[in-house]
Amino acid sequence: MYEGVKVEFRTELHARWSVFFDHLRVPWAYEPVTFYDSQGSPRTPAFWLPEQRIWFAAELEAPVWWGRFAMAAEGSDYWSGGWGEEADSCLPVEVPEEWKGRTLLGGF
Repeated sequence: MYEGVKVEFRTELHARWSVFFDHLRVPWAYEPVTFYDSQGSPRTPAFWLPEQRIWFAAELEAPVWWGRFAMAAEGSDYWSGGWGEEADSCLPVEVPEEWKGRTLLGGF
């Protein structure tokens, strides 16, 4: 018996990363949760790798909000900036303890 799982990806790049993770037999979840900044704007990372506790942004360039999200996901209170002027204007994101982990950014 085979079980098929259908996932609709927002981009072809996201679909390619899912194939890569499958090839490596790395369990993944696609956009499993949306986080919100202090004004209620949604922030949805592409992949959660639960065994490694890694948030993975499968993008050619980091989303403007990624630096603030990475800081919150990794449990850091220090905003180093360095993500550009637009990122400096992004609001902090709340990440509950059960979703904290490392963050990675990767294109293809």
